Amino acid sequence: MKTIYLLVLIGLCLGNDGTLYSVDQRLGKYLISEGKSATALAWGYYKHEVMQDGWGKLYIWTSDRFDAHDYSLKTSYAAGYLEGSLTYEHIYNHYWSWHDFTFGKEQVDIKLEEYLIEQYEYARMLVKQNKGDEYYEALGRILAQNDGLYQAIQDKAPVNKKINWIQLLLLQACGDIYELKEAMKTKSERIQWHLLTPEEFEWEREKRISCSALIKALDDWSDVWMAHTTWTSYQNMLRIYKYYSFSGPNPYRVSFSSKPGLLYSKDDFYVLPDSNMVVIETTNSILDSSLYDLINAQSLLTWQRVPVAHAISNGGEKWTETFIRHNSGTYNNQYIAIDLKVVKKNGQAPEKDFIWISETVPGFAIVQDVTQQVITNGNYWKSYNIPYTPEVYDKAGYTEAVKKDPIKYSYELCPRGQMMKRDAPKVTSLDKMKEFIRYNDYKNDTLSQNNPGNAISSRLDLLETNPRAHGSIDGKVASLASVPLNIAYIQSGPTKDIQPVFSWTPQFTGIHWGQPTTFNFSWVEVKEEIIP
Repeated sequence: MKTIYLLVLIGLCLGNDGTLYSVDQRLGKYLISEGKSATALAWGYYKHEVMQDGWGKLYIWTSDRFDAHDYSLKTSYAAGYLEGSLTYEHIYNHYWSWHDFTFGKEQVDIKLEEYLIEQYEYARMLVKQNKGDEYYEALGRILAQNDGLYQAIQDKAPVNKKINWIQLLLLQACGDIYELKEAMKTKSERIQWHLLTPEEFEWEREKRISCSALIKALDDWSDVWMAHTTWTSYQNMLRIYKYYSFSGPNPYRVSFSSKPGLLYSKDDFYVLPDSNMVVIETTNSILDSSLYDLINAQSLLTWQRVPVAHAISNGGEKWTETFIRHNSGTYNNQYIAIDLKVVKKNGQAPEKDFIWISETVPGFAIVQDVTQQVITNGNYWKSYNIPYTPEVYDKAGYTEAVKKDPIKYSYELCPRGQMMKRDAPKVTSLDKMKEFIRYNDYKNDTLSQNNPGNAISSRLDLLETNPRAHGSIDGKVASLASVPLNIAYIQSGPTKDIQPVFSWTPQFTGIHWGQPTTFNFSWVEVKEEIIP
C-alpha cells in the first residue's frame, strides 16, 4: 500500500478525555504532543462520552499558515493521523461490529477487495493528472486524510486492535457496499428480487436503505428546521459527532453525525456553517439487478464525492452538481442540499435555490431544484427511501415493485409518505421537530398497520415474529438559527418517546463492541469550540 508521506511514530498514549493534542512535522517526521504547538499542522481532541449521552465528540482543526497545495495535503494527512491516534480502539470495535452485520461469516469477495484497490488508485491518478483544479485538489485532501488515518492505526494501535488497508477501505465504503457486494457477483448469483416472498423482499430492501428526513419552514419563513434519523443495524450504534475545520485552498468547516473511522457521515447529516447549508440524505435501494453491470472502478465512491462537494460548494445547485460527477452508482441516495442563505425571514418564500436534490442509479444521475414543490407542499420537504424523480423511480425498479405492493413502494402512499403529509404541518417548533423525527406509535397509528417498521423511526426489534436489532438509531435536528453557529441537536439510540427503551439482551447476539448496554439517552446540544 502506497502512502503519500512517510510518518515515524513518536507517540504518547492519547486519552479520550478531551485533552488537546497537536501534530507537527519536523525533519520529515510527524510528531504528536500535548497542547497546541506554534508549528502544528493539525490539532484537536476527542471526548469519549458514549456511556454518558450516547456520543463521542471529535474536534479537529488544521493550520492556515500556508495555502499551497502540498501543504494542504500535509495538513489533511495530519488531521487523519490525529483522528486515527485518538480513536483507533473505537475504529476497531466499530469495524468488527459493522463487518459482522454486513458479511457475517462469509468471506469478503476477492473481487470486491480488488475493486476497492483499483478504485482508490484511480482516484489517486485523477488527483495527479489534474493539479490546480479545485475539484481534484479537494479529492486529494480526502485521500490524504484517509492515508493519515490508516498510518495512525498502524503506528498507534496494538497488534490486537489494528485493521488493515483493505478493511479500512471496506469501512469507508460501508454505504457503497450495498451495491458493490451484488455487483461483484455473477448475474446468476445476484439477488433475484422477483423470486423473493414479500417478507424476504422487504427485509432485503430494509438492509439496503436508511433514513427518514423532513425539512419544514414556518408559514412566515421566520424559522426552518431540518431533521434526520438513520435506519441501520443496531450493531452500528457506536457513534461520534465530528467537527472538522479545514484550512488551505477552499477552507471550510463541517460538523456531522458519524461513526469511528469514517471521514464522512454515512448517516448522512451535515452542518456547513460557512455556506449556511445543511446536507442530508435518504437511501434509494436498487431493485433492478441488471443495473449492477454498469458499476466499475473508474469512478469515485460516495465517501469521496461528498467531502469534495462540501469543500467547493456554496449553494445547493453547485453541491448537487459537484456530487454527481464521477458517479459510481453505489450508495444511491436522494441527497438534499438546503441553502439557508435564501431564507429572508420577511414572510416571503424563496423563489428558488432553497432545496436542490440529487438522485442516482448506476449509469444515471439527476439534480433538481425542488423549492417550488416545497412551497406547494406547505413549506416542507419529505424524504424516506423512495425516489422522487420519475427517472430514478423507474430506473431503480420501483415501477415494477409498486405493482406488487401499490402502497409500500408508492412515493405518496407509503406509510411514511402519508405520515409526513399528515404530521409535517404540525411541526411548529424545534421541540415538535424532535418529537416528529423520533415518532413511532405503531400500535395506535393506523398508518403503521401494527408494524413497528412502518414509522418515521423504525423499531424492528419490537416485531412479534422474528424481531431484529435493526431500525432507527438516532435523531438529528438543526435550525435556521443554529446552522451559522455550527450547532446541532442529537439523540443516540432507538426511539423511546412512546416505545420502550432498547437494551442489548441475549435475544440479539450480533457483535456490538464498545456500545452501552442500554440506550436511554436524552437530546444533546453539540457546538463548535474555539481553540485559541
